[in-house]
Amino acid sequence: MARKKHLEKISDMADQDLRLRALGFFAVGIWHALMRLVLEHGHDGRLAFGQGRMPSLSDIARIRFDMSEAEFITQLITQSKSELLYWDAASETVGWPAELMPDARTLANRANGKKGGRPPKNANPSPQNDPRQRTAMMPIAGGKSMSEGLLPETQIETASRVASLASNNSLKDKAKLDACAVSDEQIDHAYRRIGPVAFETAGFDPARDMGNYGIARQWAADALRSGLNADEAERLILGVVESLAERKRSKGQAISHMGYFTKAIGKAIVDRDVPEAPMNEAEIEADRAWKRDMDTWRERAASGAFNDPIPNRAEYLARAREAA
Repeated sequence: MARKKHLEKISDMADQDLRLRALGFFAVGIWHALMRLVLEHGHDGRLAFGQGRMPSLSDIARIRFDMSEAEFITQLITQSKSELLYWDAASETVGWPAELMPDARTLANRANGKKGGRPPKNANPSPQNDPRQRTAMMPIAGGKSMSEGLLPETQIETASRVASLASNNSLKDKAKLDACAVSDEQIDHAYRRIGPVAFETAGFDPARDMGNYGIARQWAADALRSGLNADEAERLILGVVESLAERKRSKGQAISHMGYFTKAIGKAIVDRDVPEAPMNEAEIEADRAWKRDMDTWRERAASGAFNDPIPNRAEYLARAREAA
């Protein structure tokens, strides 16, 4: 079932992703074959050439793709620059892009499964949970009750243990806690930006509908505490609301309450599915220049000029922002 789902996601991305379509049909075919290769022989979206029973990169290029090693590497570099796949030249590891990677919960479940999973209930019960011990006498020395003897000692030990753990937090853990510390003022500011727009985007009329968008404050809090800034939180939340609302409208259906979006927004926050910020005129022109230079580079690569540097879209956009 999982394999079928992955195959569907790969095919959908090959049909719909504009970055991929811009590279041409030849590149689409290579990308599709690579993604299936990772599915068939890789693990958790990654595949290392030349390790275990996996043939070397040059053998894969020749046998599976009928290409030279240099041509194959050029395709890997080109597609990784556009974030269509993962490529690490040092370890010769190829992998799925972020859109196809399993979510964090799936990876954690797999890791736990390798350790044997959750132990069977009462497989090796402690004495107090062992049915054979339920009629045994459990003497308490000195005749003290639990409340008089054991409970205070347990409470003291727990308190000291918590203090010890707190004092031994690593700098890295403290940095994570600091990054997640978001004030109520920051949350309220983001909520005031996001709530009304999300309410209208969902299809509600502020003047007539009795519902409210109070749930948007929790969305904003979750997004900010995950490390997103206010702009990223706004783009993520409104992007999810707009997408789901449009899907409902296309089916002739209406959304009855704002809580409808909560699950999808939570998943988008975990997946860091933040839409790109709208580009200004300078960035749009830089993006067009990058596409023109990419077309030129592909033409030269097709004629054998593989050593030309590959135009990097991020660098074009960065120069446009610096000049603005």
